Amino acid sequence: MNNDGFKYEIMRSLGFDWMEERDSEIIYLVIRHNIGESFSQQNVSVGISYLYVYSFPAPKGKTYIPQVVSELETIANSFKYLYSDLYTVRLTSGKKLTFTYPINFDLISDTDGIISFKAKDYDLNVRLYYNKPFTIDTKCLSIFQKVSFKFENITGEYRGYTENETNKSQCANVSGTEVIEANLGGEKVFLEFSSPVSVDDRILLLIKSMKIRS
Repeated sequence: MNNDGFKYEIMRSLGFDWMEERDSEIIYLVIRHNIGESFSQQNVSVGISYLYVYSFPAPKGKTYIPQVVSELETIANSFKYLYSDLYTVRLTSGKKLTFTYPINFDLISDTDGIISFKAKDYDLNVRLYYNKPFTIDTKCLSIFQKVSFKFENITGEYRGYTENETNKSQCANVSGTEVIEANLGGEKVFLEFSSPVSVDDRILLLIKSMKIRS
């Protein structure tokens, strides 16, 4: 594990024959940061892996492997995912909400009590509501999953919504959404996001990085 809490493994095979090249030696580095065990225990998919592949000609032989492993360990130990700079907004209570957010996100707006982020590496938008009420259109969306969680000083609830079949004809262009309601330091904030696969660790890392300051 590196100093930023990322677990890593270095291996010569992932167990998939179709990924192995016959005339090359391949060493894999897999990096993970799974902080969502309370989610996985309730059958909510979380976690993300980062895969580095180092390939070299087989004739170089096994004596070259220690050098490759050393280079991959350097990558693993320097791997970071969150910006070091804090971003701060003021809450209606007068306190400050500070947080860091993942490096592969762009901050695209900060207006009217909502901060919007957009992922650089795939199609995902995240909105943080800090002063503006968050509401769900219950006519068009109904809840299908609810999970309570606790990370360090943060408690909250994850809620997944899907299209309400009863009113589907009245709800054109409305799709499901996922929401995390977080309570920290007596304050409540919401994250709204869409994810085609899972409650991604980058969202959980964003939640975990939030702090309330006087």
